[in-house]
Amino acid sequence: MKKIIRWISDASGVSRDVKKQPMKTIEPNTMITARFATDADLRPKIKVVERVDREKSSFAVMLIDGELVKRKIHSDRDKEYVFPYGKYSMAPIAH
Repeated sequence: MKKIIRWISDASGVSRDVKKQPMKTIEPNTMITARFATDADLRPKIKVVERVDREKSSFAVMLIDGELVKRKIHSDRDKEYVFPYGKYSMAPIAH
């Protein structure tokens, strides 16, 4: 069984000795880019005004079209992201 697992991990091309990269976080006073699934050329820039860290979740206060909006920060294995225009099907993601 160990040989099969070793063979699968070697065949995947993923090195076991890869150093873990630091997580890309959403910081205040930075610009993030939103990406749409339906239009790859449309990439609006969004200014992050403030980051609010709570015990269970974090939020980003962003300036979008002249309005301040507060959205939850989600995290993946290597980055944080937000849904700046709300969470719906085909919603853009900003990171």
